Amino acid sequence: MYSGKINRECFVCDGLNQDSEFYAADLWEKYDTRYFWSPAVEMIRNQQRPSTKEQLKKFRLLDASESLWQNHMPQDRLNSVRPVTALKELIRNLHSNEEELNSLVPGRGEYYPTPLYWQHPTYTDGFYSWTTDYVKDYRKLTSGNSEKQLRIEMNHIDSLISNQGIFIGHGYYVRGRDVIFDQDGILVIHPSFDRLLAYLEEKNIKGDLYNTTVKDLLDYWTLTENISFTYCPDNAIEVYNENNHSISGLSMVVKADSVYIDDVAPLIRQNNDDLIFWFDMPAKASKKIRFGKSKQTN
Repeated sequence: MYSGKINRECFVCDGLNQDSEFYAADLWEKYDTRYFWSPAVEMIRNQQRPSTKEQLKKFRLLDASESLWQNHMPQDRLNSVRPVTALKELIRNLHSNEEELNSLVPGRGEYYPTPLYWQHPTYTDGFYSWTTDYVKDYRKLTSGNSEKQLRIEMNHIDSLISNQGIFIGHGYYVRGRDVIFDQDGILVIHPSFDRLLAYLEEKNIKGDLYNTTVKDLLDYWTLTENISFTYCPDNAIEVYNENNHSISGLSMVVKADSVYIDDVAPLIRQNNDDLIFWFDMPAKASKKIRFGKSKQTN
């Protein structure tokens, strides 16, 4: 896709061009295919990332030093700690070489966040693009000290949950021999990767993590685009669902002790100072939200 030599029928090439023999949008419409991965973010970031190794080859020591710090130490962190602490963290980051498992703060928060999905105002019609930040690599998990790497991956998941993050994964799990391999004609999942999947499922069952697909996620996000609010004089908020479809589990976060939807307490969850609540919203309907003090926390 990057060079334009293959996959000409894809979304970022000729798929939307009606004058091209590779036009495919009519098929996407027919089969209700609306969401398309965009390689743009990964491509741009890979190109713009300076190479310390290349600078060293050219004996540009100052440039090499700048690129080393830029690639492995966020600027805000560098400005907030002492030089000795910064050096220790740089060395640790060099050895860990781990990516941030949160699409809301890519590159450990060093990159500017980008929209996780978008729609061109005229050209793409009813189609949407979505993006990823990098290819998630699990080769460390399935080779060497897998127990240590498994703990690292689990810590990434815990951090994602505590930061209320979102991670859109990009990986090639069935290609090669890393996480899925052929054993006497049977496809087998590597035990360490299987344990990581079990950990994801455990968090999902507890309600800490929502494991979903891009389609279900974007179905929800695009519906929330048509939710509007009216702030009433009595300190209540009127919520409107302007969609022709209902929304199951419309979720909101407030700083309050209690919340009521049309005088009925919804499902809630406390997360530090935040009160997360969710409720079903019928199509073309409105509900009134009120906040107040609660005698007990559910």
